Parts: sequence; C-alpha cells; structure tokens
Amino acid sequence: MAPWVPAFTSSITRESDHLKFIYFSFANIDANGLPHVRNVVFRNFLFDDKSTNVLVFVTDGRMQKFNQLLNNDKFEACFYFHHSRRQFRFNGFAKIIDLKNQIYPNVAVLSHDNIKLDSKSNNKNIHKNAINNNNINNNNNNNNNNNSDSDINKNTIKNDNIDSKINPPFVYLLYSPSVPSVPPTIDEWKKEHLQRWENLSLKLKSSFNKPFPRSSLTNEKRKLLDSISRGVDGNDINDGYNDNFKVICLFINEVDYLNEENERRVIYTRLNFDQWQEEEVCP
Repeated sequence: MAPWVPAFTSSITRESDHLKFIYFSFANIDANGLPHVRNVVFRNFLFDDKSTNVLVFVTDGRMQKFNQLLNNDKFEACFYFHHSRRQFRFNGFAKIIDLKNQIYPNVAVLSHDNIKLDSKSNNKNIHKNAINNNNINNNNNNNNNNNSDSDINKNTIKNDNIDSKINPPFVYLLYSPSVPSVPPTIDEWKKEHLQRWENLSLKLKSSFNKPFPRSSLTNEKRKLLDSISRGVDGNDINDGYNDNFKVICLFINEVDYLNEENERRVIYTRLNFDQWQEEEVCP
C-alpha cells in the first residue's frame, strides 16, 4: 500500500459522513494539447482494495474524455475535502475497462526473477526483460493456470508516455483480487466492470440511454430525454449493462498532499514498481 493511502482513505471516510458522493476534478488533454477538466464521482479503489493504489470512476464511452484517454492516457486529478481541509492532487495514467470492445488495462509480463525492487537497479535491463504482450487478454487465464511457486508472473501496467521526472521502468505491479501473486484474469476485469455497473442507481443507469452527449438538441431528442426521465423509454436498465458504460482506472505516479489544518505538504513520487519517495515541502 502506498504511504499516501491512509490519509486519503481517512479523508474519504470523514467526508462521506456528510456527503452521499465524493466528487473530484479530473483533467486530461486532447489530441491538440488542449486541457479538459470536469467533475466525476469517486467509485472506490480498483477491486475495492485500497492496497492496489488505483482509483476508479465510471463514464459514458461517448463522452469526449473516453476517446481522449485512448489517445493520451496522462491525467491529473484533484480531491478537496472540506471537512478535513485536505487536498490531494494526483497525476499518472488512466486505463480503460470496456467490455463491449474488449479493452482492458494494457499489461506487460515480467519474470519473477527479473523484478528488482531496488530503485537504483539497472532500469534498462528491466525494460529489456519486460515483454509487451498485446494478446494477454486472450490467454491470461491459461497463464494463471501455468504459474507455480517457483515461477510466478507478476502483472504490471506499462506506460510509454512517461514524464521524465518519474524514474523508469514505468511499470505497475497489479495482482489478482482472488489469488495472491498472480495477474488479474480477464474474468476478474469483467467482474470489476459489471460490479461498477450494478452499484449505480437506476437513474444513473438510465442516463446511458440518453442521446449522444453534445449533439444538437432536436425535438426528437427532447422527447427521448423526457421519456428517459419518466422511465418510459422502453429500455430495461436491468437487462445487463449498457454498452456505453466504461470504467476508468487511475494508476497514480505522484501525489501532492496538502493538509491545511497543520500546514503540512508532502510530495509522494512512485519509483520502481511499488516503491515511493516521500518529500516534505513548503505549503
């Protein structure tokens, strides 16, 4: 677990005593380098496990941010907790879970023998031993069955668009929520997607049937919006998930934590794998 997680989760708990939903600002850039920011709802940690250090929110695949993240996965997010007077700014890369198009977080496989948790280790050699596996989604389950205690494949998320101030290799250790020390299976990615869908309210589920976001508002679309708001649009929202529904996973590289109560500010920077550097700075 990352060193910033306890302060973050305690802030979430305190804020949840007063608010039904925790909103945060999520920013990314488009293909032209222009920034876009919007408020989204925090949907817990990946697999509901805070030790993953991965934050989750959901979106409509027709929204601009979906295609923008497919093109450039860099992001910055900001949480401000009024009741604890704490601010958390995160940056890193966002990965998508999309059942319709069978998109799952891109992974690389590292041999257990080649993983060195020393931040001063030879990064080039580790990069060389990282195998880009674009077809892992098709054979992940088979790989899991072949793992042994002496030869364990550790699942990592790899991003090539790395900020130079983050020490390479830019990989993220990630384990199955059910079997320690093995990668998540495709079925587990699917389960995560479906669980996030099931956790939504009926009203929010119905919103995925609305007309294409930012399209011109015609009389026909007005009627559709009205019928959706009244629940008479003819779509059964309990009949499986909507194809427009997507899950966004935020893999964190750096955290700028500010506690206004004690005027303390700390920068947490992720180094190799799950090692973090902590530096206290002026508020």
